[in-house]
Amino acid sequence: MNKWQKIVEEFIKHNLTISTVESCTGGLLAGEITKIPGASKAFLGGLVTYSNELKNRLLNIDMEIINKYTAVSSQVATLMAENGRKLMQADFCIAVTGYAGPWAPKASLVGQVFIAISKEGTTEVWDLTKTESLHELSRDEIRLKTISAAADFLSDFYNL
Repeated sequence: MNKWQKIVEEFIKHNLTISTVESCTGGLLAGEITKIPGASKAFLGGLVTYSNELKNRLLNIDMEIINKYTAVSSQVATLMAENGRKLMQADFCIAVTGYAGPWAPKASLVGQVFIAISKEGTTEVWDLTKTESLHELSRDEIRLKTISAAADFLSDFYNL
């Protein structure tokens, strides 16, 4: 059983819902969840807010915050998860933002990824680069590592 299958089964068992907000993974996270038969009983849907404009317009993240911290920051990841959860009326929302490469404002930032999980009353955010060395991986490897890490973080967050 893969990580996401276990998570989906637990969410269904406890009648919980989840949504996603993605930037650097471009829908891969939602795609991974929806590979699982019956996922629609827990997965409400997801947003791919790849541009700063959509982060602002759909998620109501102030451009001043994006400009101050950048779209790839713990602050923006937190707001993506919190505002996505409220918008989609989900019990949980998981958000990812990062530089999958090969471009980043500085070459050293390639592989910088933040994952945030929000549920009513609490949001946690992780800097994936504190536990994983991603900067030497390919774009696809960074994206796949991110969705795998998201499952691990959600499992820990939800105590699975």
